[in-house]
Amino acid sequence: MKVFRLFGGVTRVSTLFLATTIVTNVPVFAKAVMTSTFDDLPSNTAIPNGYRDLVWNNFSVIDRRGQVPGGYHNGVVSGDDVASNVNGEKASIKAQNSRFAIKSGWFGAAWNDGLTIHVTGQVNGLDAYSRDIVVNTSGPVYQDFSGWKNLSGLTFDSFGGTNAGYGGSGPQFTMDNVSLHASRMLDMKLPIAAAFLGLGAVLIGTGDDQATPQCTSCGIPSVGAPEIDGGKLPLAVLLLVLGVAALDRRRRGAGDPGSGNGVIAQ
Repeated sequence: MKVFRLFGGVTRVSTLFLATTIVTNVPVFAKAVMTSTFDDLPSNTAIPNGYRDLVWNNFSVIDRRGQVPGGYHNGVVSGDDVASNVNGEKASIKAQNSRFAIKSGWFGAAWNDGLTIHVTGQVNGLDAYSRDIVVNTSGPVYQDFSGWKNLSGLTFDSFGGTNAGYGGSGPQFTMDNVSLHASRMLDMKLPIAAAFLGLGAVLIGTGDDQATPQCTSCGIPSVGAPEIDGGKLPLAVLLLVLGVAALDRRRRGAGDPGSGNGVIAQ
């Protein structure tokens, strides 16, 4: 006969259940704080998706050395490269793995003095922040975006101004030394599942083997019976269930890295 003492580990089981439920349901974020100078990218090419853990749309890298004189040359803050919106059309930066924040940046104009850059920040796909920046071809201006956080996207729409006479035309703007704080959601479900399943198996495998006392009055001999002591059985079962649940959550969440609801620690 197997004897299970179910209540010895109730407190431990309850505490473990609460802690592991939180761990398996809350995404874990690693903050990456980076200043994008764009000098680590090939010049005169599109900014690739995944750069700085973000999705870039309609941005290219311009080498100022081929743009003398002009706003592209004047707009550089460091190095030789600046980012610009291709053909002067709307450009965007979107979250790839999770939310992100913009802290600051330097902005200028390629061809038009008095150019307006309308910057909009989205949270969960809805416009939450907006700002108009007026720039010239003579050099970049610094912008502080403190408070623009938990972003799902940024859009940049430039228009207006007067041609500065550098031989080109259009509402292209320049952007350099942009401080972006991207968060990467870490997939913790697989190691958590492995830990739960392994510990559950160990607990089951280390049950106390104790002999059932001999009934001297009825003549029944002693029979060796495994006993899982101190609440080990419910703890082991709970760990196994949590391990399977974590695996299932990982399977169902595969391919949707941005679906977690989390707050970036700023």
